[in-house]
Amino acid sequence: MVIFLVVALSVLGSLPVRAVPYGCVIAQGGKPLVCIVKGGAPIASETTATKELADYLGRITGATFPQVAESGVPAKASAIYVGQTAFAAKQGINFSKLGQEEWIIRTIGSNLILAGGRPRGTLYAVYDFLEKQLGCHWLAEDTEVVPRKPTLTLPVLNVRGKPSFGERGITTYLRGVLLTNDGMLRESVFQARNKANDWYTYLGEEYGFNVRAGSPNGCHTFAFYIDPKVHFKEHPEYFSQNVNGQRESVGGQLCLTNPEVLKLVIARLKEFIAKDREAASKEGRPAPTVYDISQNDYHHLCQCANCKVISEREESDSGPLIEFINQVADAVRDEYPEILVQTFAYTCTQKPPKTLKPHDNVMIRLCDLNGELFRPLSHPLNSAFRGYLDRWSQIAKHLSIWDYWITYGDVFHAPYSNIRCLQPDLKMFLDHGVVTMMVEDENPEFHSFFALKRWLGLQLMQNPNQPPQPLIDLFMNGYYGPAARKMQEYLTYLEGCIEADPDRLVELSPFQRKYLDLKFFEKCEQLLGEAEQAVGNDLKLLLHVRRERVPVDSALLNLWGRLQKKLPAGSKLPFDREEVLQRYEANRLAQMEAIRTAVTLPAGKTELSKEMDRLRAGDIPLPEQFRNLPPDSVWDFTWPSFAEYGERRRLVADPEAAGGKTLQYTGDGPKDHERPASFGVYDGARRVFGPSLTLEGAAVPQDEKHHWYKIGRFPVTNGVLLWAHWTWWLSVALDRVYDPTEQDHERDIWVSLKVTGPAYVKDAKQPNAISIDRVVLVRVGTK
Repeated sequence: MVIFLVVALSVLGSLPVRAVPYGCVIAQGGKPLVCIVKGGAPIASETTATKELADYLGRITGATFPQVAESGVPAKASAIYVGQTAFAAKQGINFSKLGQEEWIIRTIGSNLILAGGRPRGTLYAVYDFLEKQLGCHWLAEDTEVVPRKPTLTLPVLNVRGKPSFGERGITTYLRGVLLTNDGMLRESVFQARNKANDWYTYLGEEYGFNVRAGSPNGCHTFAFYIDPKVHFKEHPEYFSQNVNGQRESVGGQLCLTNPEVLKLVIARLKEFIAKDREAASKEGRPAPTVYDISQNDYHHLCQCANCKVISEREESDSGPLIEFINQVADAVRDEYPEILVQTFAYTCTQKPPKTLKPHDNVMIRLCDLNGELFRPLSHPLNSAFRGYLDRWSQIAKHLSIWDYWITYGDVFHAPYSNIRCLQPDLKMFLDHGVVTMMVEDENPEFHSFFALKRWLGLQLMQNPNQPPQPLIDLFMNGYYGPAARKMQEYLTYLEGCIEADPDRLVELSPFQRKYLDLKFFEKCEQLLGEAEQAVGNDLKLLLHVRRERVPVDSALLNLWGRLQKKLPAGSKLPFDREEVLQRYEANRLAQMEAIRTAVTLPAGKTELSKEMDRLRAGDIPLPEQFRNLPPDSVWDFTWPSFAEYGERRRLVADPEAAGGKTLQYTGDGPKDHERPASFGVYDGARRVFGPSLTLEGAAVPQDEKHHWYKIGRFPVTNGVLLWAHWTWWLSVALDRVYDPTEQDHERDIWVSLKVTGPAYVKDAKQPNAISIDRVVLVRVGTK
């Protein structure tokens, strides 16, 4: 929150200094009228603040500003005092009373004070001054706004501020995955200038460090505290019991009612605190004050009798978790009163306990895991999470949020935006007492308006009470230049289409999102084409505009057949498919080349090459038994619609397979193939098992070829998949054919599958594997 006593930038052109008797004249006609004064013993971030101020003032005014020690200020000279100076102290600024990120911007006669707490307060004073008073903005690593004002005059200023949330960050996985070493540095500087400070920002002492969670990690730490690889063999009772009564070494949690587990975790926590304090002292950085003890990234807690008693009493698995964490927090409170023990409200622990309350030195990190990110939290579709937020804010003294601004599991990239949700959601969090914000927003190469979302999010994390549209306007003008109006029009259109769709869109694949219709793609083609024309030959602005074509063209190409089916017989889509393919490939490659490293670019090109092969595969003729059925009653899945998953689920060349490729699972060893080959259908949205088949004895083909199997009849709606092998690693999403406008979704489900290797076929020479080359769905009653 920033408290403005006077906030207005006044650039008074050629007026003499006396025209603003109580302000500060920085420069006149490109000549400096102030010097920049450093404090007597500046820390590294305050030295950076001084350098940044001198650099940007020089670029704004054209002047070179002398930097002097406080003892060297000429008599009666006007100055900008940066950091914890004696001059600032004489004006009544008590630095010991300022928070680590709190800043002061104050004019004293013809002088200006830019000061703050340590380690980041002074740096933020400079950035806030440059941004709010002088109009500098850092929109992306490759885009900044620096106005040109040879004469620069300030009004009287008295500003004291600090960010609304104590920890702020947006995890994009740009760093280290896509960026060059130089790019990583630029990304860190971008984060610092926009006042991001969480663990992902990787800030060194020159930018005041980032906020680090204590060892061993910032989330999912149960296995770090008690490692099953070390303890499970001798003490399986330390680990969670599943519903079948088995203790789990992999994919499980801790048993939170076991007293030995509590002792071990407390001892480990104290070790981590001591180790971190020693390291922080050597590095000269603040020691961590938040230590995470949270569930592993699995979706259940211990189901033993003792844990279940608490879960049932509290009507949530958060019950045994909070009871356990409270005891850990009690054990360190007296020795470390400033330490907070953090834990997740996540998956099965998202629902607050009925009667238990976190102790005052516990921080709850609530995850909006299943929220409808296409809508603000105030929307009825987000009522469940809003109820969790209300209740946790009532019972927890310290509340943190882990939010998601991305859809997971989309079978292809498609345009969407949650930008209109950012300000109301962040304001709701602030109003509920949330103190730290962490957001996941990966896959930056594919998101609609990724750069805007990231910059706007960081701005609003500093102050969610500010209106978002002026910030959006500022970004559009700075990032898209002459195309700003058209890009704003496109964003407004995209958001309007989403708002008009009543469905819970986050749960639907792009195939089911109603707004992705022909009208949508025609409008996008028009608006983005006009935006490209507006920027002319400006290569950087063209890169920015064409970035928005990537998710649009991806969706158009993947929905091509579906869109074509909705046209009258004999009609064609108003696009040239080959032209769109070439444009998509060129834009994808240009985006990768703009940010990827020499190390990661080849992998990106390989991924793109595979994607283009899939998109160019064309129609593969239907098998004879389905060829004469009505086209609108048959849905065909071949390798272009199959999704790989690392080495576990791979497309491999097979000359006998449909289209020459099959989706194969080989597993991790012989044990993966000790059970009979099985396959079936499952509705993940409703958690309903459909029909399945198991190949045993004489039913197992011995020719190592694909064979057709009719699995059975099942309604194919959102979330339905075909699974094969007992691990389910081999699967095909079927819900791409789901059309919510239809009434009858019952389908006959066929799969072409083969088994190979000695686990299935006597004297086989091929490796053990189960492969699928085709799935066909037929509308029930079709002849």
